[in-house]
Amino acid sequence: MFGTFWTPSLLGAALAALLFLWLRRRLDSILAGVLSRWARWVFAGTAFGWALHTFVYPEFEPLLLWLVGLLFWFVLDTTYNYLAIKALSRSGLPLFPRFEESEGQDIWPNEPRFLRLRETLRRHRFERRKTLSATVADGITLRLAVFSNKERTVLLSVYFLPVARKRLTAFIALQSETAEGRRIVTDNISIPFGGFYPESWSVERRPLTRSVETLLTRHLARVDARGDPLAAIEDDPLERLNADQKALEKLNRDLGFLAAPGDTETEETISPAGRYRVWKEAWLLGYFARPLRY
Repeated sequence: MFGTFWTPSLLGAALAALLFLWLRRRLDSILAGVLSRWARWVFAGTAFGWALHTFVYPEFEPLLLWLVGLLFWFVLDTTYNYLAIKALSRSGLPLFPRFEESEGQDIWPNEPRFLRLRETLRRHRFERRKTLSATVADGITLRLAVFSNKERTVLLSVYFLPVARKRLTAFIALQSETAEGRRIVTDNISIPFGGFYPESWSVERRPLTRSVETLLTRHLARVDARGDPLAAIEDDPLERLNADQKALEKLNRDLGFLAAPGDTETEETISPAGRYRVWKEAWLLGYFARPLRY
């Protein structure tokens, strides 16, 4: 009976994958991207199972061959991701890039979803403090707009990252600092990191939360739950960010996420253990929209 569903299963999974992929690009939806990957997995597994049943093992149960097809795609997909991470490790691209000031440049995209985001920040009385940028590769520049609330107890950063076909996506990161020096960070970044944060940082990553208002509400709830008084963040955002990048790079080198210089003949920047952590987080984000626990 299962064999009669090869064709509708293939068509259904293919249409679902294309639909969710279109929604991902149209709405910048992480959830649609996750559903697209699951639909693509089902399509590839079904196609491979159908090929095995039709041309190689017609005597086997179609359900068994379908499961084999799903396993085949899992191995293929995760192997590709690991090789991509290994290539990144060998590329020499900066994993903790240094930022510079970009005052005088209007980095805000003239698209409705970004204009709505800017209007939301104005409505909540966030004031822009700095515009920064960092070159991560030839032709790829990460741009960053830094805001703070009136009391300067909440620093809000909007990261603009170019994706395929000159499209942009935006990530939001909120941070506050207690009087004792503990940092509370809440963001919706969906790019795998895999590294380590200082023990004084409490980081919560919520990639499915695309609304800045929902993310802000969650951040303030985490601040209230700690019950510690907040300190105003008065230091220069550029100096603060570059100091954080430098400290994170040192910490991740000390804890073995980054390879020590000269440790390997290939001069890879990420250690084998670090590549595994990035691979694991990439898979969790891709199929479950869940990062590692930091």
